[in-house]
Parts: sequence; C-alpha cells; structure tokens
Amino acid sequence: MVKLEKVKIKQNYSVSMFFSIAIPIMIQGLVFQLQNIVDKAFLGNLKTEYLTAIGVTQSPFHMTMTLIMAISTGLSIIVGHQYGANKMQKMKESIASTITYSIIFALILMSIWFIFGEKILILLNVDKSVLPYALTYIKIIVMYLPFFAIDGTLQGALQAFGKTQPIMYAGIVKVFLNIFLDWVLIFGKFGLPPMGIEGAAIATLAANIATSCIVIFYFTNAQGLPIKMHLSQLIDYKWKLYTQIAAIGLPSGMEFFLWHFGNIVLISFLNKIDIMGVAVYVLVSTINGFVMIIYLGIAKTSMTLIAQQLGAKDYDSTRPIIKRSILYNLVVITLLAFLIKLFTVPILEIFTNDNQLIGLALPLIIYILITLYPKSINVIIGHGIRATGNTRWMLYTQIIGTALVIIMSYVLINLFNFGLAAIFITVLADETVRAVINTIYFLYITNKKRIATKIISVQ
Repeated sequence: MVKLEKVKIKQNYSVSMFFSIAIPIMIQGLVFQLQNIVDKAFLGNLKTEYLTAIGVTQSPFHMTMTLIMAISTGLSIIVGHQYGANKMQKMKESIASTITYSIIFALILMSIWFIFGEKILILLNVDKSVLPYALTYIKIIVMYLPFFAIDGTLQGALQAFGKTQPIMYAGIVKVFLNIFLDWVLIFGKFGLPPMGIEGAAIATLAANIATSCIVIFYFTNAQGLPIKMHLSQLIDYKWKLYTQIAAIGLPSGMEFFLWHFGNIVLISFLNKIDIMGVAVYVLVSTINGFVMIIYLGIAKTSMTLIAQQLGAKDYDSTRPIIKRSILYNLVVITLLAFLIKLFTVPILEIFTNDNQLIGLALPLIIYILITLYPKSINVIIGHGIRATGNTRWMLYTQIIGTALVIIMSYVLINLFNFGLAAIFITVLADETVRAVINTIYFLYITNKKRIATKIISVQ
C-alpha cells in the first residue's frame, strides 16, 4: 500500500514542490484557452458573426460542462482526503462510481441541447444573424460531454494525487491537434470543402475526444500512481458513494453555474444594446480568461495540498499553504498585468483585424487588469474553503454575487447609460466584496481551536 508523504509547505523546497503541481495545471488550462482562441482567431478574421457566435455559445456550453465538472470537483476533494488517510480501496470505488453516473448525466445534458438548443439560444436574445452559426457550433461540440464525464473524473483524481503532468501533456496534444484540424476543416485543405464555423466545431470535438482517450489510456496503464485500475474497473454502481461525492461537488457546480449564468445575462443585456458590444466583451474576456488560468492553477494546487493534509489530520498546514499561494499569485498577476498593458494592441490583433472593435476594447482593458487582484484572491481563498469539504459557503456567496452583478449592471446600463463599461465596473465591485467576505470566513474556519470540528467528513 502506498504511504503518503506529508507536504511540508514551510520547508525551503516548497516553492519547487508547489509549482511542480501548479505549472502543469496552468499549462493544461492555457491549452484549453488556446483551443478556444484558435477557433476565435481563425473565424474572427473571416466574419465578425463567427466570433460573436462562439462568444454567445461559450458561456452556456461551459455552464453545461460545469454541471459535470462539479462532480469531478467533489471527487477531487474526497480523493484528496482519502489519499491523505491512505484509503486506497475507497479511492477506487469513488472514481469508478463517479465515472458511471457522470456518463449518464452527460448523455441527458447532451440530449437537452439537441432538442432545445435553438429555443435556449433564442431565450438568450442571440441576434438572428448569428443564431444559425451559434446553433450549428453548439450542437456539434456538446457531443463531447460523455467523453468529458470520463476525462474530467480521471483528471480530478490525478489532481488529487498531485500527478498533474499527464493532464498537461494531453492538453498540449489537444491544442496542436485542434489547430491542425481547424486549419484543414475551416479553410478546406487536402481536397476538403471549406466548412467555416462547422469545421471549427468538428475540429474541437475530434481533438477533445482524442485527448480523452489519451487520459484514459494513461490512467489505466501508467506506473507510479497510488492505485492501479484496469479499464474494466472504471465502471461501478455504488449509488450511495456517488451521492456523497455529489453532495460535495454539486454546490461547487451550482456556484460556477451561477457565475456562467451571470455572464449569460450580461451578454443578453449587451445583445439588446449592440451586437458589436458582444464582440468587444468576448474579445476582452478572452484576455481575462488567459490570466485566470494562471491563478486558477495556483488555487487548485492549494486545494490539493490542503485536502491531502486534512486527510492526514495535519490541520496546522492549512493557513501557510493559502498564504504562500496568495503571495505567489500577487507576484505572477502583477507581472502579467504589466505585460498585457504593454502589448495590448498586438494581443487584440491576434483575434481580430477589425480596427473599430480594437478601438472599443482598448479603454476596457484597465478594468480587467484591476479586477485581476480581488478576483484571483477570491478564487484562491475559495479553493481553500472547498478543500475542507465545505462547498456550500462558496455557493451562498456566489448567489449574492450573481444577484449583485445582474441588478447593478441593469441599473448602470439602463438608468445611467454606462454602456459596456457597466459590465466591468459591476464585476470589479462583486469580486472585491466577495474576496473580503470569503477571506474572513476562511480565517474563521481555520482557527486552530475550530478547524478540526469544521472539517466535513469526506472519507
């Protein structure tokens, strides 16, 4: 049986240890963003409507994926605790049951998009000129959901083990395959007809499925993992165990669901004002998405380390891990903000050759850069709270945040005519308020006299 070595975050080697987990997560996340950017970069230079179509489908699709990813988050927390407690058989049962029921759930979600996709997009006020492109794109990419159910579960388990390099390698393969297939299918190479946005969707689907197969192959064949599971062992039907995982994961999923819902409402507001406003929002948000991947990698690493330490009943390491994570984050975010400000125009020109679009986006970059600080701290603190098994608190604060964003944006847009700037001002206010509230709560539950009683039993 594998024995877990305690993570000694206070030691001199802690920086390299921390980033040996964090950097692969960051690269994998950047690869995911690159995959989206490849489509936007290719298509945005063909038609602005293509860029808008991807933008209006991105949030609802990610919201759908979030419902599946939520279970993976719950699994990662549980497996991290089980790993720290050295409960190997329980880990196998947790992983297999999560895969089984997540596939079923994914098939249901995929069917909903096939049947009601057009009605959903109409409800989101998608412009008639964009609707056919958006519907074509999303009906193809949702076929990835059953594969994502498996892929996401295994990635959650690998993250809980601290084995993030394989996830990174699979992601790198994915983005290069996606770029090649985009080039072939969008523009019609090797005798194929140009397929435009349909080709981009097919390329994304094929690249995602291929790399899901790579992750499955690695997990069932690699040496050096704390557990060994053959392909036939990835299916199990322990419903009670799955419900325990879901009880932890679903609040996290609902939290991200609400975050995406808030984005959808914001895009809906913009759709009523000007289709160009949606394109600007998508363009600026793409840059924000890149930076978010960096601090999300730091946050996920802190969650992994805290979960392992809590499973091993090492409660004193919780705050030092978070403090170190925030310090790393502030250094990295400041460097990235400087580079983005310095090279704003060349970065924007990657995604569009529309000078009007670039001109509208430039003044909004400053809002994005300022928001990085409270948002990144909020994300890191939130992952620290989730590592305790308490995912409901972050859901509660997200409910408040989503309501604040929707109401404040509506008021600033419709009563004060702030236009597109209202969206970014509102997001800055929301992230700042929640960062303060969540930090206070984290300090409360990790008090030395209180933490042992506040850890939710997930083993």
